Amino acid sequence: MAHTPGPWYRDGFNVRGQGGHEVAQIANDDHNTLGDPIADEAWANARLIASAPDLLAALKAVRRELDCFKATEPIPTDLFDDEITAIRAAIAKAEA
Repeated sequence: MAHTPGPWYRDGFNVRGQGGHEVAQIANDDHNTLGDPIADEAWANARLIASAPDLLAALKAVRRELDCFKATEPIPTDLFDDEITAIRAAIAKAEA
């Protein structure tokens, strides 16, 4: 199953997609005031989740560019291997 198309945005403790569709709710009724460490962490989590479609698209673009670069440039064959492996793993985790 595919994820909700981006872009996503943070709406308080919620993350919403196109048309205001709720993608995720990051909240705790006991901790919903900014300045509360648990609430602050929830807001940060909501920002990170909201950026997920953009981050995935950026990783895919970087992977394509690195694959093309490695295929066309006279460079050591293991250059960027660790980075490409990490990028592929992150993409697979997002799309699994």
